[in-house]
Amino acid sequence: MCLPRSPFPSRTCWRRCRPKCPVSAGSRSMIPEPRISRFWRRIYARPWTCPGYGRTCRGGGFGILARALRTLPPGAGPTSRNDLTQLEKMMPNPFVIGEVEVQPGERKFGNLHVGHLAAGTPVNIPFQVINGTMDGPVLCYESTMHGWEPVGAEIIRRAMLKINPAELRGTIVCLPLAVPMAVEFGGTVESSGMRVNPGDVLDINKVWPGKERNAWLTEQIAYVIWNQAIKHCDYIVDMHDGTGACDELPVAFPHAFPPEGKPPLAGGVADGTGSEISFEETGLTRERMDDINAKIDGMAKAFGSRVIWWRENPINPSMLSGQCAVHGIIPLVVEAGGACALDFAVDEGAVCLLNIARHLDMIDGDPVLAPQQIMVSNYVVYRSQTGGYYIPDPDLGLGDTVAKGQFLGEVVDPVTSEVRERCESPVNGIVVSRRVRLPMNPGGYVAHIADLDSVMWERSN
Repeated sequence: MCLPRSPFPSRTCWRRCRPKCPVSAGSRSMIPEPRISRFWRRIYARPWTCPGYGRTCRGGGFGILARALRTLPPGAGPTSRNDLTQLEKMMPNPFVIGEVEVQPGERKFGNLHVGHLAAGTPVNIPFQVINGTMDGPVLCYESTMHGWEPVGAEIIRRAMLKINPAELRGTIVCLPLAVPMAVEFGGTVESSGMRVNPGDVLDINKVWPGKERNAWLTEQIAYVIWNQAIKHCDYIVDMHDGTGACDELPVAFPHAFPPEGKPPLAGGVADGTGSEISFEETGLTRERMDDINAKIDGMAKAFGSRVIWWRENPINPSMLSGQCAVHGIIPLVVEAGGACALDFAVDEGAVCLLNIARHLDMIDGDPVLAPQQIMVSNYVVYRSQTGGYYIPDPDLGLGDTVAKGQFLGEVVDPVTSEVRERCESPVNGIVVSRRVRLPMNPGGYVAHIADLDSVMWERSN
């Protein structure tokens, strides 16, 4: 016999009935007033055949209610329609990006369409969205703004293989190839791919949040990414790597608002969707900036890398991290891997990305941190004065400690073997990035070194 106001057909025994999932099937069934809480705990905990999924659904509406019910103490449960209404409010909403709607418990892929090139080739920005079955923040993983730094896309891919949508709290938005054509075309002595967009030779990290009209292609790409994806996020990890010339340890580069007394913005005002935003309109009070700084600090430490480079300079809203900070989206710039190589830094980088999700309580577990962590205020990017072939010290590796003046490598004439430049460490530090590419032009990257004389925070097991 069916219960009063049951969602099940009156002529069918409830034991043989499979109601629609109210989320993935896009319908809302009448919710009955249960009189026996234990009975309803059993009902909602069952897997229901879901027409929207075409398979047994544990990620749709009934599955979400089941998880909410299982959090209640034994013997407790909903006793009225109001109780069930409150439980329904715990169900996350579909996440819409571009023309794709991602239901709770789903993982979907798609493209953000920007436009077409001269010969009709479409300009699309690929994405992956994982929408959890429980409420939580919206986290964005973005990489490859610079085409010669493609390793971040692989790190994101590996990390997302570990995410189960049914267990995720919140939503993860992945933009692994922010400027695809910069990866596909071009190339220099420093790398395959290009730092800039070959379509208009602009660096996308200097035009945020882009423009819709009267804009270069790169500005249009930034506009679409910002308005259709990043603008709807709470946190973002902006990934880079050591370019095609250098391999690099995972390292966090948090950029915080400067202390009181210094101008918080640099590089002009924040340009938003075609109209300028004054500093006053951003609502950046000292209290708000301190709150954003604290959250950036927490993300940087939770990333788990051995080295953190803390910067407190005026924020440049033309850069993605600066534009996000101005709009209250908590940004963290990171680097990991490089040289287009698949080595230990890729797997370590994937662990670090998952650490951010753990820190935000989006997935279970504690962040997996390096045995020792330091935060420095000075970080040296060593670049060559001349060109030639770079021959590194064979005994010097990533993560090694160097003394000021210690030999790093040398630039030699590829024909005569003349030593054109002897490269020495300018500080006492840790080698975070080192060159692995042979040919070098003037200004080529030699190494990144974290200055051990500028340590401002440290932690060890």
